[in-house]
Amino acid sequence: MDIMVDTTTCFLCRKMPAIENSHILPKLIVRAICEQVGGRGLREMSTPRLRVEQTAVVTLLCTKCEAQFQRYEDNFARSCLRPYFIDDQIVIKHDAQLLAFAVSVLWRVLVHTLNQRVPSALLPYIVRTVQAWRAYLRGDASGLGEHKCYLFLDRELSVEQIKSSRCLNYVDLRFTIEQGAALVTNFIGVPIRNVVYAKLGPFIFVGTIQDVFCGKADHLMATWREIASHAQADSAVDDGVQVPDEIVATLDELASRWRFSEGDMKPERRAQLLAGFAALAPNAMLKRLHEKDETLFRGPNGAP
Repeated sequence: MDIMVDTTTCFLCRKMPAIENSHILPKLIVRAICEQVGGRGLREMSTPRLRVEQTAVVTLLCTKCEAQFQRYEDNFARSCLRPYFIDDQIVIKHDAQLLAFAVSVLWRVLVHTLNQRVPSALLPYIVRTVQAWRAYLRGDASGLGEHKCYLFLDRELSVEQIKSSRCLNYVDLRFTIEQGAALVTNFIGVPIRNVVYAKLGPFIFVGTIQDVFCGKADHLMATWREIASHAQADSAVDDGVQVPDEIVATLDELASRWRFSEGDMKPERRAQLLAGFAALAPNAMLKRLHEKDETLFRGPNGAP
C-alpha cells in the first residue's frame, strides 16, 4: 500500500522534512472557539465536562505544506467561523475554498487514524481515501471520486432531534470539538457508510471512507449535502435543511460515551464557572444557548 505512517517526511509532498507540531484540528479554528467560551475552556463532544488543554499535535507536514493549509484555515475562519459566531443565520458558501479546507482537515484526521488501531477489513478503504484526498490537495486530481465530503451545521438540528436525543444540547453542539472515524447506520441499525469526521464547534465535517452499498441505498436515506467546488451559493438560509437522523444518532452516540453529573464537579470549580457565566454579557452566545437548553429541557419556569 502506498501510504506513509510513522515517518519524519511530510505526508503531503513526501519530499521535505515534517515539522513536529502539526495540529490535526486547526489551531486557528480551535483558538476562535476558545474565544467564545472564555473561562469555560475548550471541550470535546465525547467528554464535554472535561477541559482540553491541548489538541493532538503530530509530525505530519513540512513548513511549505503547513503554509498551504494555513491559507485554507485563514479563509475559513474569516469567511465562515467568526461570522457564524456573530450571526448563526449567515449563508455558508459552498465553494472550492470550503472544500479545500474540509479535505485538508479530514485528511489529517484520517492519516492520524492510521496510527491508531484500525480494523483490518477497513484499512484498504482508509488508505484509498487518504490517497484520493492527498491527490486532490496536491492538485493531481480535480475531484474526490467516491470519497465525498459533507458539511452539517448545528443550526440544522431540529428542536425535536435535540430533545429526543440522549445527550445532545445547544451549548455542546455549538462549542465542542471532536475527531475520529465511525460507522454510520440507518434507523434499523443497518451499516450505511464508514466515515471520518471533524467537529469544529458548530461545523461538522464528514467524509466518506466506504459507502457500504455503493450508493444503491441512498434512496432510503435523507440527502447528505455534499461540498462541491462548483456548487452555487444560496442567497438565503434554507430553513428546511435538517441534519439527517443517522448523523444526529452518530453525534448522540459520541456525546453519550462519558456520563457526568453536576455532583461530580468540585465545588470551587463549579463556583468559578458560575461566576464566569454570570459575568458574560446578556447577549453572549454561550449565555443565550444555555438559556435555550434550560427552556428546552427544564421548561420556561425552570421545572424539569
